[in-house]
Amino acid sequence: MKKLVYGTVALVVALSQSPLMAEALNQDTAKAVILQTMEGNHHMGWKIKLENKTDGTFSLTNYTQNRTLNGKWRMDGNKYCNKSNKMRRGREGCFEVFETNNGYDFINTKGKVAFSLK
Repeated sequence: MKKLVYGTVALVVALSQSPLMAEALNQDTAKAVILQTMEGNHHMGWKIKLENKTDGTFSLTNYTQNRTLNGKWRMDGNKYCNKSNKMRRGREGCFEVFETNNGYDFINTKGKVAFSLK
């Protein structure tokens, strides 16, 4: 019985620290975070740097593939959306932003971490 209780407590603690159990940042906070130049990891394993500018453009440097993509970004409520002809076949992607212990996770519409930045 003790093992079951301890296992249940460990699972509850782990889930409570998951970004999917946390609340997404509100629009103002998400926008303030997004306007920082940040580096981190893409879910494909790439090391990246994302720089969003106040004019609605962005630059994404992929250190792993040694290339830079440019495009447009916008806010849709509290979601960060970006679009480039060289990403997602030119389709826009939107992400909720969650604060983590190590920075921020950007969660796609399928509930998966698309990229993590700090």
